[in-house]
Amino acid sequence: MKIAIFHSIRTKIFASHLLLILVIIASLTYQHHKNEINNTVSMTTAFHQEAAIPLISDISTAISGGNYSNLLLPKFKTQLMNTPDLLYLKIVGRSDNRSIPIEVQFDREVCQVWRSHFPLNFQQNTKDRIERIQARLATNEGDIVKLNYLLNRAKEALNTFELSNQLEAKYHFDFDNNNEFNTSYFDREKNILFLSLPTTNSAGGRVDMVYDISSIKKVEHVILFDALSELFVALAIALPALGLLSFHISAPLKSLSKCMKRDIKDIDTTKIPEQNRHDEIGELSTEFTHLIKKMAIHTKELEYLTRNDPLTGLLNRRSFNSLLAEIQVKNRSKYVAIMYVDIDHFKKYNDTYGHNLGDIALQKVAQVLSDNTVDENEKAFRVGGEEFVVTLNISNLEQAITRSEKIRKMVHELEIEHKTSPTEKVITISAGVCIYTKQDLLNTTIEDVVDYVDHVQYQAKHNGRNQIIICDKYISNQTNHSNFAQLENNYHDDGLPPTHP
Repeated sequence: MKIAIFHSIRTKIFASHLLLILVIIASLTYQHHKNEINNTVSMTTAFHQEAAIPLISDISTAISGGNYSNLLLPKFKTQLMNTPDLLYLKIVGRSDNRSIPIEVQFDREVCQVWRSHFPLNFQQNTKDRIERIQARLATNEGDIVKLNYLLNRAKEALNTFELSNQLEAKYHFDFDNNNEFNTSYFDREKNILFLSLPTTNSAGGRVDMVYDISSIKKVEHVILFDALSELFVALAIALPALGLLSFHISAPLKSLSKCMKRDIKDIDTTKIPEQNRHDEIGELSTEFTHLIKKMAIHTKELEYLTRNDPLTGLLNRRSFNSLLAEIQVKNRSKYVAIMYVDIDHFKKYNDTYGHNLGDIALQKVAQVLSDNTVDENEKAFRVGGEEFVVTLNISNLEQAITRSEKIRKMVHELEIEHKTSPTEKVITISAGVCIYTKQDLLNTTIEDVVDYVDHVQYQAKHNGRNQIIICDKYISNQTNHSNFAQLENNYHDDGLPPTHP
């Protein structure tokens, strides 16, 4: 049952469309989430760029004059510390007049602003200078106050150099590989915004800044929650619609399938569902209807060929074998007369006139037999080459005599030439007729009936052919046998006395 449900067309339609909807909605949700994050980053970047304009102006002025001191003052450090979310800053440029390299860095973590560019061999030259000043102080040469001032300045410069190296090694951002002037870069993993802006002095320069934008994470969570909410709302709308769609598609197919499972003979082609649709299901229903009509025609043809003799159109020997069962069920008359007919000297007819004319003669005789079955329960059979059986529903013996004699006369009146016949110069028939009650037939077999009526028919041949002999063996005890025999004697037109087996 589970396998059948899983493999049903309705389940497959629902599952495939649900998967498609999930992919589409998930893609749209992801894209919406991504766009919202990008918009937030863009707005944050624009905000920091706008906020950095006054700072860039002050820095550009200091770079233009080659003034390191303005960039290393506590006031400038305070300004940087008060800049929202600024983690790191690096200034690179040259003075406008003497093209002096300027490079300063700021790190919020260590709360320091330091010079990060020094001339070649600055450390060694500074150490040598300190040694020279200390040597002069040791000999008390020159202005002691001035020498102490110069010594302190040299030591501060050396300390600044060493501190710069330490900070440079500890906290470094590779801007050159990630950015160009006036560009930004968002590191989603670290939640850091890299921002690089040009200075406004003539010689040029840039200010590289790193901002902490971890607050975007909170915004991202809100955006993600909204996106997921939209996803669930979309699914809540899509699932019922999808269920309705799958039902709308599968219900007609299920209806057609149910119709297709029925036996062909039980299918009414006017009631096959979905024939009025103008889509593929309608086409399927229409084609199925055409197929059923063709199969019904072929089935009828096969049934006809199975039950009927192809030459004469009469029922065949196969149908005759089920005769008793049919009579027992359907016959409502008091008696049933079974008439076994044989065409006289038919082999000689075929030898004389050929099988083509023989077939025509058989068809004409068969037509006479068929025309004399006036009741739907009366049947005519071709049971052999020139042998036939006719069942007649009668109420008394006189009807059996009258109707069987009528058949014999109608065949005679066909006047089908048979010049080699010893009996007549036209085709004639000989027949034996046995009369049964319905109860009689319940107590016998078709083989017994055939044997007996064939024996009676043989007696008609023995008596000279072109005649009917009626047997009273199975007539009810209420029937006057003497009257029956008398009727039989009066009936023959050839003057020969009837003989009963």
